[in-house]
Amino acid sequence: MADDTLYMSKMNVGLGSKQPQMHDTHIPVDNPFGLGGHVQSFNYPPCLPEDHPHKKFEGQPKGMHVIAQERGYPVDLKGGKRMVGDCMQCKARSTHKVKYNQSESKEVNSEESESKDEDGHTNTCCLRHLLSMQEDFRGQKCLIQLVRSALTLL
Repeated sequence: MADDTLYMSKMNVGLGSKQPQMHDTHIPVDNPFGLGGHVQSFNYPPCLPEDHPHKKFEGQPKGMHVIAQERGYPVDLKGGKRMVGDCMQCKARSTHKVKYNQSESKEVNSEESESKDEDGHTNTCCLRHLLSMQEDFRGQKCLIQLVRSALTLL
């Protein structure tokens, strides 16, 4: 993958810290909150206004929480809780160490959507899954595909 690829496994939930600088993207047109087509930057600009709440993160990556929030998703849940970065089911899927049994899951993170992906997995279980199901993340190409596409244009 290119260095600035939208790559979920390298993103943090919070702001700044060790995560790559990713390229800007367009919010997918199927965004349920009417934000489709808007350009979204994954990094804060180098100069923010003095009164900006994230002033100390100038030029740094935004993190999954802010990216999802900018797309209109309700990441702040009832009772002052926030949507988790990785739910137990997604952690188990990504590590392949634990076989997930839906009857054992006790983690409930959002009542906003009952939509499911092709595996029957709730799309709003955690930030990582929510964003990974977005068209701009799913449509990422590896570096070889990008070079190949560029060469066919010549």
